[in-house]
Amino acid sequence: MSTDPVQKAMLDLMDVVSDDIIYAEALANELVQGAKALSGRPGSESIRDTALHWRVKSIKLRMQLAALHEEYATRFPFKM
Repeated sequence: MSTDPVQKAMLDLMDVVSDDIIYAEALANELVQGAKALSGRPGSESIRDTALHWRVKSIKLRMQLAALHEEYATRFPFKM
């Protein structure tokens, strides 16, 4: 049984978005740790702001992934 090209593309896109979420959250965590280590020193506020940017990016990616899952479930309902 072959997979529909649209179905495969959606699955691939969901994989990419999932990987991007992992990357964004890992980067945000590293930046938070860096800002914490530099607390009160020049640049720490900028690092914290950049961490916040990546946290927001992660949230947006999660919303995109949820929408993709919903669209996928609508287009390709589970059949037993």
